[in-house]
Amino acid sequence: MLASIFSKSRPINYVLIGVALVLFYALYLLKDTAWLNSPILMAEKAGLMGLLGCSLFLTGFITLRNTLTRTNTYALLLFLLFLVLFHTTLGNNNVIIANFFLLLALRRLISLQSLITPKEKI
Repeated sequence: MLASIFSKSRPINYVLIGVALVLFYALYLLKDTAWLNSPILMAEKAGLMGLLGCSLFLTGFITLRNTLTRTNTYALLLFLLFLVLFHTTLGNNNVIIANFFLLLALRRLISLQSLITPKEKI
């Protein structure tokens, strides 16, 4: 069943993974509702949710752009599953921010392999 859904890169796959990310992050945040009383904390959690979404789709961009996998969405699914399995990372703001910047650095390192204008890429 999963192979038939995620074997091709279709827009519905991105929607399903995005909805699952929002659902799992919201379920994790609802364990402790103290952040609902402060608008600043609500904005912080919304920003972290956006950063998680950017990290998810940055992972997809890295895999598709550099042809690390075929045109499927298994990489996005695995990234989402790792986030869900190691759910304690969802509560640590520094880990989410560091994950995003590590993905940006990884994108730059993998793009250096092509050796097309490497000085501009550095």
